[in-house]
Parts: sequence; C-alpha cells; structure tokens
Amino acid sequence: MTLSKTQVEFMRLAADAVVTQNFDVARDYLVEANKISVEPQISRQLVEIELELQEKDQAYLTIKEMPDLFSDINVFELYQKVLAINHLHIEQQQIVAQVSRIYDANEFALYQDKVDANLAEPVTGEKRGEIFEASLALFSTGRLFTQTAIRQLHQLSQTDYLQLARLYLTLPNMNVQNKTFLVEDLIRLRLEETVKVTVLDQPFDFVPATTDFFFKTNLYVTGQRWLEQKLEKDPILLEQILGEFSYCLGALYPVEERFIPDVAEFCATLVEFVARGQFLATDDPAGQTNVTELLNQIYHAR
Repeated sequence: MTLSKTQVEFMRLAADAVVTQNFDVARDYLVEANKISVEPQISRQLVEIELELQEKDQAYLTIKEMPDLFSDINVFELYQKVLAINHLHIEQQQIVAQVSRIYDANEFALYQDKVDANLAEPVTGEKRGEIFEASLALFSTGRLFTQTAIRQLHQLSQTDYLQLARLYLTLPNMNVQNKTFLVEDLIRLRLEETVKVTVLDQPFDFVPATTDFFFKTNLYVTGQRWLEQKLEKDPILLEQILGEFSYCLGALYPVEERFIPDVAEFCATLVEFVARGQFLATDDPAGQTNVTELLNQIYHAR
C-alpha cells in the first residue's frame, strides 16, 4: 500500500532523528505513522528502533501487529530476531513447524537459516523457576490466561512447556478458553505424542498433530451452518445461540465427536434450551434425551 503524505513526512522526521541518535524521538514519529495504517516499511523501522532502545516487549507487540510475517524473508528474519531476544522458544518452534508445511524444501531451508541465526533459547535457572511458580499459581485460580502469562509459558523449553500443559489439561473444571488455547498451542507444535485431557470429569486421549483447530472442526463448521440456516430470520437469537454453541463445543473440545454423534439434534436441542432460558433438567430421568443430559452436564460444570 502506498504511504500517505503524512506517513512519508513522519518517516523522514524519524530518519533525521536516527541520524542524531535521538531514538526516542524517532520511535514516536514512527508510532504516529503506524497509527494511520500499519505498513511493513514503517513497522520494520519501528521494531528496529524499539530493539535499539531495549524495548523488547514492545518490539514483539509491534511486529505481531503486522499482517504478514512470512512472505518477506527480511520481515521473517526480524521476527525471529525479536523472538530470540524475548526467549520465545515455543513460539519459534511453532513457526518452524508451520513453515515446514507451507514451503518446499529449498524455500524451507532459507527460512530455517534465518531461524538458526536467531535461535530463541529457553530461559533457565531462576527465571525458569519463577515462570513455573507463577504458572502453577495461575492454574489454581482458574482465571483466563493473560498475554503476559502466555509469553512466559512460551519462554520455557518444550519439555517444561509440555509438562505444564499436560498438567493443566488434566485438571477438573478447567477454564474452557484456556483449555482451547493450550490444545491449539500443541497443534501448532505439530506434537505427535498422545496427550491426556479431562472433559466432563472423564479422561481422554488425543494427538495434537491430527487434531483440528477449534473453529475448523467438522462439528463446529457443520453446526454453525445448520444454525445459520435455521435462524436466518432471527439474527439476535442466532448471535446468542452461536455464542452458546461455541461454549458447549469448547467444553467438549478436542474430543467433541465422542459426545455428539448427531450435530443437527444437538443444535436443535440447544436452541430449545436457550429459548426456554433454563436448564433442561427434569426430575424424571426418562424425560431426558442423551443431548439434554449432555447439555445439563456442560452447564452444571460452567
């Protein structure tokens, strides 16, 4: 995209500030330029200056705002530099797994060279201990993972990270969003090992490398399409139902297909549940279907 005249002027002023080593001033000009629209040539310079100022956390946030970190090898190299400085070992391993799938051998070798030149080493010693302690404390609260907590987890070695992820995924009544995040994080690593997960107080096994991301699962895609067709004339109810549908599938993910053999029946019963605004439980067990019983389990565990 062509830069606006204002962005060009901000970049000129930033360049002048760099010449005189006024990096704070240069950064501020580039931040203003990026507020107009995030552009690769602006973001790259901004990240370089933030690294010069040792603002490594902000450099990470800035580069993650860029819409494409792979097509331009120079941007990819800068991304790896930021990961290395921040010790984001797990994220870098996920990137390697992703690149190996989307590029042929020759192209992958070029990207691998950039990774090898900017290896993100996991933290060790006291810092490692602090992350373990903070993560275990967070796990015990059931609170939603913050971006800071996630970045700390990604600073661990893969062995340490898997130890904590496996622990969390076996906890009863874990936060659904946290569970989904960890499952998808393991998918990004293309982990081929069997991992245990607790769903509705039952233990299950899954293999991340052969598991779909939540919004790409067959049940989610099929169920969303069914609901949109049935409720197209009531967009307000549709929005509400889709939220509940996502929550219910999230509670069962990544083994949702073991609980829902018929997605149409599940969706129809869920619509009835939301329309009534109350649990579907009945004093007469014979009055419950398998789906109503499942929904009651999900919502009572909420």
